[in-house]
Amino acid sequence: MLHQETTTEKRIVGYRGALVYRQEYGYKLLTLMIDLRTPDEQSRVVSRLGEIDLVEEAEHIPACLPLAAIDVYHFAVIDGTEIELTIRDQEVMYTARYTVVPTGIEEHPSFLWLDIVASSESRKLSVQSTLDR
Repeated sequence: MLHQETTTEKRIVGYRGALVYRQEYGYKLLTLMIDLRTPDEQSRVVSRLGEIDLVEEAEHIPACLPLAAIDVYHFAVIDGTEIELTIRDQEVMYTARYTVVPTGIEEHPSFLWLDIVASSESRKLSVQSTLDR
């Protein structure tokens, strides 16, 4: 009898980390933490607004099993920005797409998926604390 993957197993296979965003004044700050499972996997994030594509820089952090590494991206976006995440190794390439909307982050269906988390934490500095430095 052949083993058929359940929906839960397929979601676990496609799960690759988290996208955390925080609303600021006029923009959102995004942090993507991408799980890489093998040493030959690489991730790439492109943010796109209209005709402008920006390849975002990742901080590559070695990890312990079951992960090979975690790529962390941190950048600001405005509403209407499209985010494209690509994970590839020598054999396959997977892509996930997201759109920044006024109410948060809209996920477009794909095999890859990230937890999307809204953060209410904000780094508010008082005038006095910045003058003390």
